[in-house]
Amino acid sequence: MGFTADAVHSGATTCSGQIVRFEVLGPLSIVGAENRLQLRALRQRTILAVLLLDANRVVSSETLIDAVWDDAPPATARSQVHICVSAIRGVLREFGAAELIETEPMGYRIRIADDRLDARRFARLTAQATQLAGRGQIADAAALQRQALELWRGPALGDVAGPVVATTAARLDEERLAAQENCVDWELGMNRHRELISELVERVAAHPLRERSRAQLMLALHRSGRQAEALETFRNVRKELIDQLGLEPGEQLRRLEAQILADDPRLHVDAPAGQAVRPAQPAQRTQPAVRTPVRQLPADIADFAGRDDLVARLTGLLSGEPAMPVVVATGIGGAGKSALAVHVAHLLAGKRFADGQLYARLTGAGRPQQACDVLSRFLRALGVPHTGIPEDIEERAELYRSLLADRHMLVLLDDAGSESQVRPLLPGSASCGVLITSRAKLTGLAGARLLHVPAFDTGQAGDLLGRIAGPERVDGDRRAVTELTRLVGGLPLGLRVIGARLRARPHWTLSRMVRQLSGEDRRLDELTHGDLSVRETMASTYHGLPVRERRLLSLLSDLGTDAFPGWMAAAVLDTGQADEYEALELLENLVETYLIEVVTGEPVRYRVHELARIYAGEQTSGDLPRLRAAVRSRMRISGLSDLGAARRRPSLRPSFSLW
Repeated sequence: MGFTADAVHSGATTCSGQIVRFEVLGPLSIVGAENRLQLRALRQRTILAVLLLDANRVVSSETLIDAVWDDAPPATARSQVHICVSAIRGVLREFGAAELIETEPMGYRIRIADDRLDARRFARLTAQATQLAGRGQIADAAALQRQALELWRGPALGDVAGPVVATTAARLDEERLAAQENCVDWELGMNRHRELISELVERVAAHPLRERSRAQLMLALHRSGRQAEALETFRNVRKELIDQLGLEPGEQLRRLEAQILADDPRLHVDAPAGQAVRPAQPAQRTQPAVRTPVRQLPADIADFAGRDDLVARLTGLLSGEPAMPVVVATGIGGAGKSALAVHVAHLLAGKRFADGQLYARLTGAGRPQQACDVLSRFLRALGVPHTGIPEDIEERAELYRSLLADRHMLVLLDDAGSESQVRPLLPGSASCGVLITSRAKLTGLAGARLLHVPAFDTGQAGDLLGRIAGPERVDGDRRAVTELTRLVGGLPLGLRVIGARLRARPHWTLSRMVRQLSGEDRRLDELTHGDLSVRETMASTYHGLPVRERRLLSLLSDLGTDAFPGWMAAAVLDTGQADEYEALELLENLVETYLIEVVTGEPVRYRVHELARIYAGEQTSGDLPRLRAAVRSRMRISGLSDLGAARRRPSLRPSFSLW
């Protein structure tokens, strides 16, 4: 039986009007308007399951072979897959749906609409329920989640074997459990504790080590006046965890036991099980829909030092804005932006942003993370099942903003490369805050507040070195601290490497480190310890520059450590007067990456950062004699005896013969 074009693409209705659905949330089934059918042959069930789990995409023949035979396929595996697909088409022909499976050059594809596969319907309804809960519509969320859970008929693909299918089936089963627990949290908040006890007893029996379900059962029993049974539930799970895993119950279960023992009156407010119970909130304040607050921040560092003023400013910027605060901490690679941001985020975690913190390292200076992928990670962290995440980035961003609405959450985006990478990751609610670190200024982000993270001065450097290597070594050689600060351009990463090396070699003095770093030809080699490397940090910034900016940086690096006037950019590039603006624009672009510093005064002068100068010089070491000769030739044409004369006379503008 044939299809119209519309019927093929909808994957739902045949020419005779029959509707075909597929079920994987239980035994694999094909469902028509009047009948349900299950394939008898295991291989056919396995192949159909793999096609359905990747519906509307081409599944390669190799993937199907792996799913059926794992690591030991026969020589005839490809032809046997073809025979199985033909047999499945024969079964679908009874439903008038044989053409749903298409043969492609690389394999096969089954075309069906999302609402024709129960797993995708479940994911869509679950995502909608989570959105409703995020808006405070808890009763509607629970009702919709119950509707989604009714689609399940047993363990996912319970009649299909093989590791390929088993992995996805286990993920679907986990998403079912998470949805059940979310739903129970919402219904506990609606005082349905008595109705939930029998359901929770069954779930705990099936999943005895699942602490969240145990906590929900304890809370339901306690609210029903069955305190002794609630405490017995805790003792049982503690024994099973110790006997089977050698572990004590987690913090949430232990805290809940203590509250039950104390008959804490706050347990009777609408608080999800297993979460810290807070005093009753005003009616308009709703609990987060996520089962536990998201805590993705990296660990704070114990020897954080030298940034008290920036910590105060960042804390103020993230706490006092009427609209959603967006703050960009910007500075050269290795300035300590990430450590500063993580430190401040931890300070604010339990105060301004108590509902959780999301974190992503965007690696904008290297191989940047795509915003679409980061949104997928964030949505999973917020409780959206994998199958419920939209394909389109705009839809992902809309769902993300909906889930964060009215929640007090901080989003920390580390090492961002551009405004376009960041924009889809911004929440839409004034209750949230965003802290971004970047080597670029990101001035294109509307409403963002910029905070420059500068290099350390000698006092800050001594503080950091003292915390890492020991204050007595620093106090005994302050002159060496000053020299080490100069040799690394005040870069905190460089100072941290020095401190780590001194701590590893307690018999070394700071003066010894000064001697180790004195030679420019080996300085970057010395500034490496473990996985800390100044050279790698400089390389990621340098190689991310356009070619002409890299060339200008290398030429300017040969001018040495002194400051130079802005027109020097046109001089070393040998541009004509018409192109002077372009040369100055390239120079200012380098300033925005902090590889070149602006020296205050009149007229404005510039200086290449100490370590950037050494790294850029390494990249052109083979061409350096030729480039140096060319620059000096242009200086002589301009009436300057050498580069030193140009530096000493910043107000002089050379008149090139080309001008």
